[in-house]
Amino acid sequence: MTKVVVHQLDAAALRYDLEAHVRNLADLSRRRRETAGATDAVRTRLAEATRTLAEHDHPLRRRGHRPEIAQAKADLRSIARRIDELEGDRVRLAEAADRERGARDRTERRGNGSTRDDADRVTRRLDADARTRGEQAAHQPSPLLIANLGPVPDEPVARDLWITAAGRIVQHHALWPIQEGQILGSRPRGMRQDEYAFTHYAVQRAVGNLGQSIGVRRVAAGRSARGLFL
Repeated sequence: MTKVVVHQLDAAALRYDLEAHVRNLADLSRRRRETAGATDAVRTRLAEATRTLAEHDHPLRRRGHRPEIAQAKADLRSIARRIDELEGDRVRLAEAADRERGARDRTERRGNGSTRDDADRVTRRLDADARTRGEQAAHQPSPLLIANLGPVPDEPVARDLWITAAGRIVQHHALWPIQEGQILGSRPRGMRQDEYAFTHYAVQRAVGNLGQSIGVRRVAAGRSARGLFL
């Protein structure tokens, strides 16, 4: 496959930018739920400590409940600090979610109209090309692929993931000047990061999916050890 025109790669990368926004928003939403749950738990402890003091911290009952009273007072001091921390976390997470939604909206505006059509068309072209390259590699895998992905699996699902990862690697090497023995390599001098990132991250994603499926030990890209890289 000839080199993909730079502006087409920019368009195709929009899809991956939008997916990143979705993941980030989902993570922020999860963290906000966890913070809300932690706040509820702390407020429950606050109510229990307050109830303990109301029941026992007076002259008629204090003598027989000194440990409970001491613990309740200690809880009140620590709970007040914890509530302040959680409230700060809640505000920061809400602000981060607002920023991420704004970034997502700006990305979507970049992808409207013909740009989105270009992205979809080029993404399909790259996907099909990577699949063809992966199937060819499965018939005669190179030493580089075997060293980093392992042998071609027999199990159908694992084999499909191997083909996808191999195809993305071979495609990445066809598009960019990668040093011998390396999988990802470095961004070519003079090339903008977003132009190089499309196939770079496609390789990372495909190899990561393969690693999760077959449980192969991962090593850093470019090292000589066997296994999958991060």
